[in-house]
Amino acid sequence: MKKISIAFLAAVSLASFGCKKKGGGSDIVAKMGEFKDHMCACKEGDKDCAMKVQKEMADYAEANKDMKDQKMSDEDMKKAQDIGMELAKCSAKAMGAGAMGGMGEKPPEKLNASHMTDGKVDRTRPLCPYPQVAKYNGTGSIDDAANFACKVP
Repeated sequence: MKKISIAFLAAVSLASFGCKKKGGGSDIVAKMGEFKDHMCACKEGDKDCAMKVQKEMADYAEANKDMKDQKMSDEDMKKAQDIGMELAKCSAKAMGAGAMGGMGEKPPEKLNASHMTDGKVDRTRPLCPYPQVAKYNGTGSIDDAANFACKVP
C-alpha cells in the first residue's frame, strides 16, 4: 500500500508543477496522461513494470523541479487530478493490490493482537472481521487468544 501511495503522491506532485515552461499546464497534463497510459499497460501483479513507471515519474519530476513554484489553471489541475486518480488505480492493480487493499495476498484466516507489559506479552485476543467479535469459549485463560472464537453477536 505504501508504494501505491507513493505513486499517487508522485502523480499529484506532477500536477503541482506550473504552466510557464513550454506549452504550460497542458504539457504537464499530457505527460501525466503518458505516465497513466504506461502504468495502465502494466499487467496485473507486474510490480517491475509499475516500479519502472514510478521511476520514470520520479525522474521527470526531478528534471522539472524548477517548475514547482508555477501554478496550473483550474481546468488543467482538474484534468491532472482525474488522471492521477486513474494512475493510482492502475498502479494498485500493477502492484498486486487486491480488492481489500492488500498486496495481492489472501487475508489471513486468523489474526491475533497482543498486549505487552514491561516488554512481555501478557494478553492476546483474536482480531475478528466485522461484524464478528471475539467471544470467550468458557475454558482456559482469558488472556489467551486460543480460548476465544470470532462470532457474530
